[in-house]
Amino acid sequence: MIEILLAFFLLAVITGPLLNLLYGSRQNHVAAARHTTAIYLAREKMERIKSAGYDCAHDEYEEAVYGFKEFNRRVLVETPEEGISLKKVTVEVTWHVQDRDSSYELVSFLAGR
Repeated sequence: MIEILLAFFLLAVITGPLLNLLYGSRQNHVAAARHTTAIYLAREKMERIKSAGYDCAHDEYEEAVYGFKEFNRRVLVETPEEGISLKKVTVEVTWHVQDRDSSYELVSFLAGR
């Protein structure tokens, strides 16, 4: 009888940390998948801006990116110096994970012709 109680006690002691490990692993997987999606969304927007060209680059904000409702995307276009046809383009993708906000930022430069 004592052997059965001891076996249940050991099982209970071992099961808790294993379940915690599995839960933490799942959270890390979800966080990595969201980060990968954010990278994709930033790159996709940057490529669209580059293909549209220097004259079409402008600030914009997308709340709940189409098809990815938990992600927001912002484009910030700056001209570093007047008289130089160069624009600094920043694409920032933000999302919320549990209790914190996360973001990914991609920066590139466009030159006028």
